[in-house]
Amino acid sequence: AVEFGFSIPGATFVGAAVMSVIYVKVSTWLKTSSTIIIVPSAIALMPGILYYRFLFDMLHINALNESGLVHMVQNGVTGILTIVGIAVGVAIPNVLAQKYLKSLKERRIQEYLATRHINDGQ
Repeated sequence: AVEFGFSIPGATFVGAAVMSVIYVKVSTWLKTSSTIIIVPSAIALMPGILYYRFLFDMLHINALNESGLVHMVQNGVTGILTIVGIAVGVAIPNVLAQKYLKSLKERRIQEYLATRHINDGQ
């Protein structure tokens, strides 16, 4: 998604959202909780190098010039926004997909009950 003009946090949000939607469906096939599949996958999206650079620069803040300080803050903000993108990208589609799948399941149950009552009356 970065090739399409998204920032790193935006691309991570899109990736987490797509991953969440796919894994919600996969979890129904595997008959397990979607959280069990989504959380380990989201951990792989964590921006480790950004936090490493941020913390390294924090430890050596006395040796930084103005551009180094700006670069340090930029790494920290990008890392935080990426984490927020992961959290929102995983949570919102997961909640919406769960609601959709629940309503679909309830609709199917109502259809089965309606056909059962029709067949019982004959």
